[in-house]
Order: sequence, then C-alpha cells, then structure tokens
Amino acid sequence: MKNEPFDEDIFRAAAETIEVLALMFLVPPEESLQDPQPSKTAHVDFTGPCGGSLAVSISESLLPELAANMLGEEDPDQCSIAQQTDALNELTNVICGNILPIVGGPEVIFHVGTPSMLATDSGPDDRQSRPPAGRAELFLDQGLLQVELYIKENSVV
Repeated sequence: MKNEPFDEDIFRAAAETIEVLALMFLVPPEESLQDPQPSKTAHVDFTGPCGGSLAVSISESLLPELAANMLGEEDPDQCSIAQQTDALNELTNVICGNILPIVGGPEVIFHVGTPSMLATDSGPDDRQSRPPAGRAELFLDQGLLQVELYIKENSVV
C-alpha cells in the first residue's frame, strides 16, 4: 500500500471527479468567491485492507450548481434540497472510489458504505480525534470544496 500523506493524490482524484462528474472547474484561490467555510459535509466509510472514511465539505453556495450539473438541469434554482444532498453524497462516493485504488493499489478490494450527510449540530465525531491521512482544498468559482481522508488506527497503509 502507498505511504502517506495522500494530499496530492486526493487533490488530483477530487479535481478530476468534480470536473468530469459535475462539469465544475478549478480556479485560483484568489478568483474564488468562496464562503468563509464549507458548511455542508458528506462522508462515507470504507473497509478492506485498511478502514476509514472520506469526508467532502462544500460551500453551501456550490450545492445548487453541483446538483444542476450532475442532473443536467438548466436552472440550479430548480434543484431541491434533496437533490442537492444526493448530488453531494454521490460526489463523495465517486471521489472515495477514485482514491481507494491509490491508497491500496489497483488489485485491492475495498467495501464502500453508503454516503450520508453529517449534521452541522451533531458535535464532534470520531474523525476529529485524529488527523487526516490526507487533505485537499479545491477552489471553484462560487466556493470551496474540501476533501479529507481518514484511515483508522491499526490499519495497514
């Protein structure tokens, strides 16, 4: 398995995924009209030769465009909150699927759970008790996308 950190790998996998899946493109940080902090977070757990989770946080201002692009809608304002949530969950799932072969190698099999949203008022979760194995920030026209990979302790990487 690949040695840590995974920052560059996460950045490349997330950038390719957001560009191909959501037709959204990166801009230099100074050109982003970013929110102060991403406010919506989806995560997905995985097991296999190592276990962990991947969290994708996004500026709320990006959600309508993300959903519209993924659904082929012309008007982002027509996308419901449920569609926006589904789009972020699916983006998280695909980014995770693109990162795991980098983490474990192309022949390793991982089992990926169902992505879900983290409640903004749920307080600390187990991810906050350890540093991420890798992290990337992607700047888009209307906001910021952050991706964090967490590997469970006692996992072989």
